[in-house]
Amino acid sequence: MISKAKTNSRADTAANRKFNAAMKSNVTAYLLLIFLGWLGLHRFYVGTIKSASAMLSLFVLSLVFVLLGMGVMGFVILFFWWALDIFFLHGIIEKMNSKIADGLAG
Repeated sequence: MISKAKTNSRADTAANRKFNAAMKSNVTAYLLLIFLGWLGLHRFYVGTIKSASAMLSLFVLSLVFVLLGMGVMGFVILFFWWALDIFFLHGIIEKMNSKIADGLAG
């Protein structure tokens, strides 16, 4: 009976290590948001690749439009998207960490 408990304990420890290695950090995500959020790097970090690609594409297009003198509307949209991410990023991270934990458990 003791050896079975030790085996379960080792499996739990291994699962914990895998989860800790794969989980997404709130601090890292918010630092990416604050300093490089306009590029969508925080979204790449948490694994929302489609919206991260959209954000990066919007930045590139906005930069081209500004350089061509066509306006800054893309940067205005990016600013509001960035501002909303300040409030929603924690929930996105929690959802991603739950997916990671479910994947390890099942």
